[in-house]
Amino acid sequence: MSPLSWTKSAQWIWAPNHHEEDNAPARYFLFRKSFQWSLSSDLKELPVHVSADSRYRLYVNGHRASFGPCKSYPERWYYETVDIRPYLVEGENIISARVLRYSSVYAGSSSIISTELPGFLVHGGIE
Repeated sequence: MSPLSWTKSAQWIWAPNHHEEDNAPARYFLFRKSFQWSLSSDLKELPVHVSADSRYRLYVNGHRASFGPCKSYPERWYYETVDIRPYLVEGENIISARVLRYSSVYAGSSSIISTELPGFLVHGGIE
């Protein structure tokens, strides 16, 4: 999977009805998606690309697969590429994330940059 193929089709997601006007410094959000997998697949790896504004921990079937992203800036947002194949089982699989969102309107000090649009991104697929 080439970077161009996934960056054109990937879409950031976020919690509906989220507002940062209450001046809370940070909040956690949980995301979860189930999918089917067949162990008869001959794929040796299954890379997914992951990022968040502000921080995430990615889990596959309860195993921590990744955390990040590294420190980013609005002009250059980073992502990790993670092979989730070792965590997959026959049948239903669950990919989940705990995302920490640092508010962009909170007046506190933080070395982590947050944009005005919070988001979480996981993208992968089989070509």
